[in-house]
Amino acid sequence: EQEELLEELQGLLGSHDLLASLDERAREHMRWDVDEQVPAAHPWQTWLSGGCPMLLPAESALSLCTVVAPALLAGHGEGGGEGGRAGVWAAEGPEDGVAASAETPRGLAPSLRCRRRVFALERELGARERAGQEREAFERDARRKSEARLMEVNQQLEERLRARTEEARQAAKKAAEAQRGFHDARAQLNEKRKEATQLKYKLEQCLAVRKESEAREQEHSRAVLRSAARESSMREATKQHAEQLQRCLDGQAVADLLCACGANSDKPHTILDQIEAELQERFKRRKEQYEAAYSNFKQRVETKRTEYDLVLRKA
Repeated sequence: EQEELLEELQGLLGSHDLLASLDERAREHMRWDVDEQVPAAHPWQTWLSGGCPMLLPAESALSLCTVVAPALLAGHGEGGGEGGRAGVWAAEGPEDGVAASAETPRGLAPSLRCRRRVFALERELGARERAGQEREAFERDARRKSEARLMEVNQQLEERLRARTEEARQAAKKAAEAQRGFHDARAQLNEKRKEATQLKYKLEQCLAVRKESEAREQEHSRAVLRSAARESSMREATKQHAEQLQRCLDGQAVADLLCACGANSDKPHTILDQIEAELQERFKRRKEQYEAAYSNFKQRVETKRTEYDLVLRKA
């Protein structure tokens, strides 16, 4: 049914020249109005130029048919007679019917009504197209605003990213410098440890040499003291023997002289014991002095090591 309506409407528009009653000036004004509302490729542009009959575009054909269909069906209801025309006039209203009967013949009334319907539908189509254009313009404006907001947000994000990148670069630079300082400090610490190990080894060697020299000195002192004691005891013994011989020559009893010799025979051993005791006491004092000096040196080394560790930790 829709296809039949479309064919009948297209046939009606093709059989009647709707622009015949218009002069050239009216056509020009109509062309200007149509140029503002439809593109150059629209079929109505060619129709206004007189190149072809009026063609209905696909998007407006159905809505136009729904309006023109009652007139066409009424015209064909009774074979195109008076009853059909009366039905059409009744559908259009009493005023339109009177005007049509007064001004035009009855045969042209349906075509005039169709022409009025076509122009009304054209105005409706133009209004719809303008509404669509306004809606598209609003959407374009909203899209442009959203794009501007997105560009602004993107610019802000780029600035933040640039700032964060610069901060990360500075932090990486500082971390690299700190790492370099840490490696330098570790190298210095290793050098200090090597130096401390060498000093410790030298100190141990010095202590060993000193102990050995002290032992040799002590042994030499003991030997000297023994020699001196032995020499002194020999002098004392020679002197005593001379005195005893003198006493024996003077007539003293031999038994008394032997008792005196037995009593004096232990005296050299007593002197040796006394000398060794003094030597041990002197060695003990020197050992205490050495241990005190070594403890003081070790304490100073520990203090310097603590200060170095603190400086390294700060670095």
